[in-house]
Amino acid sequence: MAKLFVSYSRKDSVAAHKLIEALKSIQQDVWVDWESIPPAVDWLEQIFHGIEASDAFIFLISPDSIASEVCKVEITRAAINNKRIIPIVLRDVDPKITPDNIRKLNWTFLRETDNFEEGLAKVKTAIELDLDWLEEHRRLQVRSLEWHRKKDPSLLLRGRDLRNARHMIATATAKDPIPTDLQKTFIDYSQRSERNRMITFLVTGFAVIALAILSFLATQARDEAQVQRDLAVTAQLEEARQRQIAVTAQAEEASQRQIAVAAQAEEAKQRQIAEINEVLAEAQRSAARAQIYQSRPGELYTSTLLAIDSMRREPSDEAEEILRRNIRLLPNPVSQLSQAGKINALAFNKASSVFVTASADGTACAWQINKDVSKIFCTPSNQSAVNAVAFSPDGSLIAMGDQSGLIQILDPATGSVLHTYQRVKPRNGTVQLVDIKDKNLPSEYTALEIPVRKLSFRPPNGGQVAVAYDDGEIPVFNANTGKISAPLYTGHRPNVMGFSSNGTWLVVGSETGGVSIWNLSSPNEKFPSFLHRGGVLALAFSSKDNKVATAGNDNTAVINLSIKKELFRIANQTLIRDLAFSPDGSRLVTASADRRIRIWDTLNGVERLAMSQDGSVTEVVFSSNGKWIATTGDDRTARVWDATTGAEIFQIPLKASGSLLAFCNDDKWLVTTDESGAIGIWDISVMDLPNISMSTPSKGLVDHVQYSPSGERLAVSSENNLWLLTTDQESVVKERRLDAHESPFESKIRKLAFSPDSTRLGVLTEGDEVAIYDVERGTPSLLAISGSVQDIAFSPDSQQFITTDSDGNIQVWDIASAEWVESPEQKFAPVYSLATSSRFLAMGSTNEIHITGTESNTEIPPIKTSAENTLLTFNKDGSFLASSDSTGTVTIWEYRDGKFTAMGSFNKERAVSLAFDPDGTLLAVGTAKYVHLIDSTGKELARIPHIDTVNSVSFSGDGNYLATTTSTLLQVWAIDQIELIKRDDLIPAACSRLVRNFDTTQWSTFFGQEKYKTLCENLPVPQE
Repeated sequence: MAKLFVSYSRKDSVAAHKLIEALKSIQQDVWVDWESIPPAVDWLEQIFHGIEASDAFIFLISPDSIASEVCKVEITRAAINNKRIIPIVLRDVDPKITPDNIRKLNWTFLRETDNFEEGLAKVKTAIELDLDWLEEHRRLQVRSLEWHRKKDPSLLLRGRDLRNARHMIATATAKDPIPTDLQKTFIDYSQRSERNRMITFLVTGFAVIALAILSFLATQARDEAQVQRDLAVTAQLEEARQRQIAVTAQAEEASQRQIAVAAQAEEAKQRQIAEINEVLAEAQRSAARAQIYQSRPGELYTSTLLAIDSMRREPSDEAEEILRRNIRLLPNPVSQLSQAGKINALAFNKASSVFVTASADGTACAWQINKDVSKIFCTPSNQSAVNAVAFSPDGSLIAMGDQSGLIQILDPATGSVLHTYQRVKPRNGTVQLVDIKDKNLPSEYTALEIPVRKLSFRPPNGGQVAVAYDDGEIPVFNANTGKISAPLYTGHRPNVMGFSSNGTWLVVGSETGGVSIWNLSSPNEKFPSFLHRGGVLALAFSSKDNKVATAGNDNTAVINLSIKKELFRIANQTLIRDLAFSPDGSRLVTASADRRIRIWDTLNGVERLAMSQDGSVTEVVFSSNGKWIATTGDDRTARVWDATTGAEIFQIPLKASGSLLAFCNDDKWLVTTDESGAIGIWDISVMDLPNISMSTPSKGLVDHVQYSPSGERLAVSSENNLWLLTTDQESVVKERRLDAHESPFESKIRKLAFSPDSTRLGVLTEGDEVAIYDVERGTPSLLAISGSVQDIAFSPDSQQFITTDSDGNIQVWDIASAEWVESPEQKFAPVYSLATSSRFLAMGSTNEIHITGTESNTEIPPIKTSAENTLLTFNKDGSFLASSDSTGTVTIWEYRDGKFTAMGSFNKERAVSLAFDPDGTLLAVGTAKYVHLIDSTGKELARIPHIDTVNSVSFSGDGNYLATTTSTLLQVWAIDQIELIKRDDLIPAACSRLVRNFDTTQWSTFFGQEKYKTLCENLPVPQE
């Protein structure tokens, strides 16, 4: 029975379970992480011990296991220990992307289409092949590792055990697995120890014999003198023999010294190798952990610190990928503040850069925003949680209400209390508000200690305050006198409350589902009641019209206050926790317990976009410019979303579940709060912002975009429609929308190609329609082509137009007459792509790229590749060429000494589109959700997030702008506004996004007894 270790991806758990149970059924001892790791231990160390103690290592191959960092660590550990590795294919992968340790072995196929029993029999044969050697190899490796770790001589082999091990190693040179270097070193040290013991034994024996002879001769000397002479001779002979023994011993000692020196040198070499391997292993371990924490909500800081540790130990593509993704999601921290309890309320002074926070610790604090954030004041704690806080519209007053029912009016500059209002009831009379700041409550009053739920100043002047008490009373009173002008009542416990922007309407939603609406300008006006089937949890006013939206456990209602009518309701799958209108009132965003954030059209209630978090979303706000949405909730993150596309821009880790949010500083900063009392201010201006975003009239997919080489035109296509846009002197597109117009094409456009001189535009459709546009006139000339067309391009001199088909046939057309000129005699293999510069024409086929130049006597050697070249692009003068093949590899070639030489490659995601800037210093690679910007050596510098596949990319003629198409949008980005980060600068960039280092407890959790060190020198170490 063999001991087996099974490595697999968690996404293959079902297939892994089936195989493991089958192996157990044929009496195999299987080590698997869901059964074999005790709780509260380091899982990665247990996995390493499981691999070392196994006879064979089974690796389940699938696209997910090949991409898994944890699986890579396990394969490396198995290879280091020379384990017999048995690859089993669950799902097909390209062998070229598998590790060398897996690719070179014979694979057993257990895919869903394969015979499972036959495959299992092959696996059993592979396991049991020379089982005695497998068990001996495992035994020797376990004993070798124990000796190597403890350095205890008593653990070395002796006697028959040593002789058997030497014999097994000597006869195992052609066996699988082969002996490890550590096993050989272990046996060598055991043999030296055995030899030293034998020498000591022999020398001791000789000494005992010599003493016995001398004693015997001394006794005989008393009886016979002659014998004494004989003994003297014998003694001389013995002395000579002893001298010989001494000489031999000295020689042996010298030999032992040489052996010791050699052993020390070998030990130093092995120690150096072990140290290098240990560094690599620790770097891989940190990268694997960083990848795991990257997928956990609220753990981006942990993931980033682990990736920094991995990069510091040994830079790798895996750690770089983690850092680049995390850097893109993390904003720059501005300031970290805190109060001692959950932040219950947050209010901004619209007249200045001051905000106030109210906490469950009984305090309210005011903060000033300048280049940093400083505290203005914090009120003394009154031992009662502050539930509500608000600024007057002119910023001259702060009102706060607490759990005991007190309302305090504060001076925003100093925090001094101007009034303290207590809600009271006289013996005979109605409920009043009495100012008790400087005096005790008169005896004729009874204090009503009813908690304050919400409060709000009435705009636009702000002299009045509405307070929602826990018992349903809603008095509207004068902030300076306490006189109640409108004693309102809902009859139920209020959950939400707010004024319309003009101060006319006050709306309150209760926990029973009722929505109460009052027109404070017409107190006697009756407003129809609205009802939700559950409690009202959210309320929002539109600032542009008299609309209010309410939401809760059942649905979302949009009400027009001017006409006293409900416009529509949005049916929700689960309760709505919060909602907000866009600044222009055209969109409504809802945040719900089902983790969804949805954007609705306020004209008809139609859903426009949907995003999701990893937990219930409790707070949502729109930026004042309407471009961004911020959300937070139970997943301990705050996130910023593109309100147009739904793309996630930032993901900010919080210490606890999120509480309240606010944009400030002209939407450049975001304020976050959480239930632990933490207050964070974040600089979100580092986000990548498109200068222009346009969509088609029909909201159809925008497929292609192409700047003319001169930069004066921008061609855009969507389905069968084509637009030729104009730019200004700075390459900025003048148009701001794509107008509807009639198209001359019957099928979808699949390629656009400008001529090098920018005077013509070639168009190819999926229906094999081919046209050449006169750019100035905007009129097309259709080419009479029969049959399929694979690709199109212009000649380098812009005088001819070239088409290819899938069979490798090339046709040349005269541009002036739009007539066929010739078909070159040379026939290439199937041509998949064409590209043109002012000097060269490139044709991409299988395993080759053919290049022709403008000079007829210039013969350029073809570029040898290893797959189908599906995408090609030149920079403006043709000095650089980029190609993307069917394996996903992007290669950059530079023209030198009459040929193109590879400068570097990029292979992180499959390329969908390519474009060089004019100088060849930047290459844009469009993928499934990003545009990667890489330098001329293939090294990544930045990535721009998109909502889905980036269909097309193109640089402006001066290289200052990049146009991209994705989904329904054309976007134009300013290159100088995109942060370009070289690999050597990744760690400082990552540290600039963090707020602290690991504390000592976290360090020991991840790194055990290793001495603590700060991973980011300029960040604090948290005090535990």
